[in-house]
This record gives sequence, structure tokens and C-alpha cells, in this order.
Amino acid sequence: MRTAAWAPPFGPRPIRADAPDSGVPPAWVAAALERAAPPPPASEPSRVEQLLRGINPDELTPRAALELLYSLRGELLASGTTPR
Repeated sequence: MRTAAWAPPFGPRPIRADAPDSGVPPAWVAAALERAAPPPPASEPSRVEQLLRGINPDELTPRAALELLYSLRGELLASGTTPR
């Protein structure tokens, strides 16, 4: 008696994208894996990151939070980074 490979009790069987018969072109799989790689770690935190670490948002008033956002944006502009 032949036994079939295990399959989920319902629905289609999962297909790995890198399986030869998946129908996904290997170049697509390689590109997706490349994009999914984590970014390299930063060597040193930026000025904005340092400022953000020292903030307790629960202690900010709405006015103070708005002023903080403008100051952080100013730091980004001063560092040459364009805010999106």
C-alpha cells in the first residue's frame, strides 16, 4: 500500500517559491530574497536618533510635542537628509 506525503486536511498544499515546479521564476525569488535582507547596522546613531532616545512621549504636552517635531525636522534638514 502506498502512502501519500502528508498534506493539510483542507485547502491546497503549500508550495515553496524556490521549488523547481512552483512556477515562480528563479530571478524573482533571488530579487525578493535580496530585498528581504536586513539593512546593514548603522555604525553610529544619528543626532535625531540620539534625541529621540531621550524623549518620554507620555510627559509631553501637545504643544511640546509639536515643537519637538519641528526641532527634529530641523535636525534632519541640517544633516542633509530630506524628510519625506
